[in-house]
Amino acid sequence: MKNTFSKFKNNVVNAFSNGPKTTDTNFETARREFTAFSEATNNTYQSLVKHDKNLKKTFIDPSSLNKNIQKYFVSDHPLCIYTTEVLKQVEFSFNDWVESQKTNYDLLQQYVARIKFIRESILDRDGVVGELDRSAGKIKDLQAKPSKDPHKLPNEQNFYNAKKEQYDVLNYKLLSDISQFFEDKQSQFDRPLQNIILSLGYLFTSISTNHSKHTALLEKNPPYFNPVKDLVGVAPTSYTTQESIGKSFDNPPPPLSLRKSSSPPIPNGANNNQQQYNGNGHDSYQPPQPAYQPPQQQTYQPPQPSYQPPQPSYQPPQQAAPPPRPVSVQYQPPQAAPPRPAPHQPSYQPPQQAAPPRPAPPQPSHQAGPPPPRPSAPGVYPGPGVYKLPAQQDQQGPPPPRPTGGRPQLPSAPTTQYQPPSQYQPPTQYQPPSQYQPPTQYQPPQQQQQQQQHQQYQPPQYNPQQSYDSDFVNEQANGYATSVVTNPEYQRAAGNAAANKANDPRVQGQVGGQIANNTSNPYLKSAASNSKVQGAAGKGFGFAARNETVQNAAGNAAANQINNRQY
Repeated sequence: MKNTFSKFKNNVVNAFSNGPKTTDTNFETARREFTAFSEATNNTYQSLVKHDKNLKKTFIDPSSLNKNIQKYFVSDHPLCIYTTEVLKQVEFSFNDWVESQKTNYDLLQQYVARIKFIRESILDRDGVVGELDRSAGKIKDLQAKPSKDPHKLPNEQNFYNAKKEQYDVLNYKLLSDISQFFEDKQSQFDRPLQNIILSLGYLFTSISTNHSKHTALLEKNPPYFNPVKDLVGVAPTSYTTQESIGKSFDNPPPPLSLRKSSSPPIPNGANNNQQQYNGNGHDSYQPPQPAYQPPQQQTYQPPQPSYQPPQPSYQPPQQAAPPPRPVSVQYQPPQAAPPRPAPHQPSYQPPQQAAPPRPAPPQPSHQAGPPPPRPSAPGVYPGPGVYKLPAQQDQQGPPPPRPTGGRPQLPSAPTTQYQPPSQYQPPTQYQPPSQYQPPTQYQPPQQQQQQQQHQQYQPPQYNPQQSYDSDFVNEQANGYATSVVTNPEYQRAAGNAAANKANDPRVQGQVGGQIANNTSNPYLKSAASNSKVQGAAGKGFGFAARNETVQNAAGNAAANQINNRQY
């Protein structure tokens, strides 16, 4: 009895151990492959069906363009006649194409239908696996705790064996169907789809040939139709209507070059209210040439006599840089600025030297000493005629800059405008002033000599009994400076020099460092310290400096500033 029970137990264990598992690795791999492939196949087929519906809607559907033309256009219209003739052939070509591709569509439809059958078989197989798992669980429980019914365990074993046989058959058949589904892809899906796409070319060729055969109908003029024309009435006298659009097909359209709506814009905007349209596509506007004044003729006008000089109390300028060339000379400015010579006809001949970035003052007839010191920062001193003085000033205040030494040797000036004073004395009799008070923020010559030991400067003394012909000299110097800054060659040279400096990485770094040091904004500080930002800004400034218009504007602005100075 004991041996019989042990044998029975071993048979059950062996049967259970050789049964199907809940997870079959081979089947799960086949399941994943089939799921991905079936989804791609089904989506491709659905897109083909949608494509065929769109073709039908394009050519023969009631909502197609040809059908709507026949519905809304009159029967004698060229479009209606064209669509009537074309639709006959299009419908025949489309129906013939559908009939010729019926076999290919049947193969695709049958192949896609197998996807549903395989999915249902997978569900049946999963159901059998579930029953096997439940039966194996019952057998295990009966072996652990035998039942009072001796037939219960054998019956469960028989049920398990039957389900296992069913599972083996179903699992093999399902794996075979999935494998055959992949095998039939080439002949039952790929090739039919290729044949359908290939046949589209013949369909489109037939439609294109039919269209070309009836294109002559579209070249006819459409019938004229305007039921509102008689309701418009008579046009006002100030309005000129165009010709009827119904006659536009009888005459060729005017050339495109004659259709411009307006003349080129005038810089001063004088043509804003002068344009009149004559109705034939041409413009009768003629820009009034006398009304336009180029800005070059207005940039060198002297300041108006209404200029009031400052009060006698001198307030030194609050600037970080010292004023250039202080000379202790007192003079009386004219009440009204007399007319100055034109900038393009200077009476003073400058010395023979290359045009520097800053115009140099006239050379005196004799040497009275070295020139006064200039500010240490490069490019700060802009030349003569940049420092304004009040009308009356104490002898201790700084006078305007002027050429060092005596009166320069100038050619004969136009006596009709300027008469030099007869009381002029050579500056050789000037004596140094007994007391010299520098202006605010200006270091006296003794301190400046310590900073700039290579320069020596002795300010001249002003003699009250003598009068200095400052107006005449300043006018000559202004004329020379104006002629220099308005010279195109000088403007080009100065623009190129500024562009070269702007494109120099060292200069860009210095300017960016100064901006970063002087600002408290972290974003501006970061941008100013960025080499890419510095390079982009330098390139932009250099491009502007090389522009002829910018150079001309800068020269004109400098000329205006020179001519507006009062000494």
